[in-house]
Amino acid sequence: MKSLHVKSNNEQLYTVVHGPSTNTEITRKHAVVICSPITKEHDICYWAMRQLALRLSRLGFYVARFDYFATGNSSGLSQQLSLQTCVQNISDIGQFMVENSKSEKLTYIGLRLGAALASMSSTRQPPDHLLLWDPVISGKTFLTQSAEMHKNFLDKMKRTETHKHKLGREYLGYPYSDDLIAELNQIHLDNIELPINTALSILTSPDNKEHDQFIENIRNSRPLFQYEETTKWPINSQDITTLDSSFLPSQSINQICKFLKVSQ
Repeated sequence: MKSLHVKSNNEQLYTVVHGPSTNTEITRKHAVVICSPITKEHDICYWAMRQLALRLSRLGFYVARFDYFATGNSSGLSQQLSLQTCVQNISDIGQFMVENSKSEKLTYIGLRLGAALASMSSTRQPPDHLLLWDPVISGKTFLTQSAEMHKNFLDKMKRTETHKHKLGREYLGYPYSDDLIAELNQIHLDNIELPINTALSILTSPDNKEHDQFIENIRNSRPLFQYEETTKWPINSQDITTLDSSFLPSQSINQICKFLKVSQ
């Protein structure tokens, strides 16, 4: 495992690269880029993304997880977060991984909003395999749930919104600029035309109507793809105690490893 900074749009992205474990039986010429959620969901999913990277490296894959520009340990201020920039970041990390690991295949794994961002990046630089893990289907729904959770949190703390951010709103301690909100309102996975030659795998939450409709639409337009229902997303916008949840999706990680081994 090695930490480094990768250049994207003349900015520095904090990146952790997990090379194939020394005790692995096989080294695969296959790079994987893990595309994280944003804001509060990134915090909740951090452990899961790290465990996934470790598991895949033990299977012989070259794996990168990274912070988008204006997030985490990458350069930029949090109010500069832009989805279009995130999409470019994914493409640049993908290219870096292929070139530096001399891989012949590239997979994007996108979790929650990261799934939408990975899908958008796939239209620019198609990977060999795209895996959508509990994807956010609608940016509007994501915003509505974030606002609802933020309000419920303030209500429980017996606090009210005392000020408005100069550049937009704040949800659960993270700034959402007006530009970011506009970008989120425009996102819908059904409107992203995924490259037909890219293998597609999808893991969805049970009892999620948006996921069910998305899968139905995919079936109508794309005859071959892998699909499994897996661990339910732990956050409930009606119950703020779920904000303290850790996402510990062993079942999902096992399924992702199976998907990638099959795609070899």
